[in-house]
Amino acid sequence: MFWIIATIIGLICAIIARSKGRSVIGWFLIGFFLGLIGLIIMLVVSNKKDEKQKHEQLQNEQRRLHEQLRQERLKNEQFRKHAQSRLDAHDNVLELDTRQTSTGMDNEVLQLLDDRHRQPEIEQEPLQHESDEDDDRLASNDPYNVY
Repeated sequence: MFWIIATIIGLICAIIARSKGRSVIGWFLIGFFLGLIGLIIMLVVSNKKDEKQKHEQLQNEQRRLHEQLRQERLKNEQFRKHAQSRLDAHDNVLELDTRQTSTGMDNEVLQLLDDRHRQPEIEQEPLQHESDEDDDRLASNDPYNVY
């Protein structure tokens, strides 16, 4: 009777192991010798087929993203070259070199830019703070004072 129950549990473990992508013979032996403990362990063990499928999906997604990143880098490089050629054409017409940093630009160019953006300065007199007595006196002489 014990051998029949052990064989049945071993077969159940083997069937579950096959569906999970595990070793059929190994799990039959574990189920046969450990009985219900082997069956419980088999039920808890992860599914190798699902893990493999998830791993393949992640690899495919990673390949796709790497290819997309490569394409974006190529587009950005082409755009950078196009924009640089356009800026070089403008530089030739204006006889400027915009590739230099702002500290390397001629003082004349900086002065021209500064003069264009400078607005006329308006001199303002500082506000004088009147004392509280003056405020009261002014408020009492105010014909529109309703207080």
